[in-house]
Amino acid sequence: MIGPTGYGSLTLGMTLRQAVDTGRVLPPDQLSDVAEPCRLLRVPGQVTGLRVGLIDGVGVVSIPGYGGARTPEDIGPGSTRAQVKRTYPGFREWSGGIAVAVPGHPANQYAFDFGGADLDDDRVGSVELSVKDRGCAG
Repeated sequence: MIGPTGYGSLTLGMTLRQAVDTGRVLPPDQLSDVAEPCRLLRVPGQVTGLRVGLIDGVGVVSIPGYGGARTPEDIGPGSTRAQVKRTYPGFREWSGGIAVAVPGHPANQYAFDFGGADLDDDRVGSVELSVKDRGCAG
């Protein structure tokens, strides 16, 4: 389950050391990306491109869902755009995605990515948990 404050033992706000110690993030190396002010850290055993975002002095600010991760409200890969909208009123929508405040944790948000043409039957391809206005594209 991803949310409301983390994914398994990895939580928003953790320091680099704490995040690495969970085993859900690899230590920075030559394959880590830097997208100022973020460090994008690799996730063990996952597809290239999935990265945990961390800002020095702030901590972990974005966590990608992988392995079929679903929110506590049971939204995740395969859920329709219409289901996301019904489950999370007050969403922000853009071409290819929807962002919503995490229920009970308004400083955090979920971003749902869709691969379709903005139709209500488009399916969630991925979900990311981040600190609102502080996320890193991972």
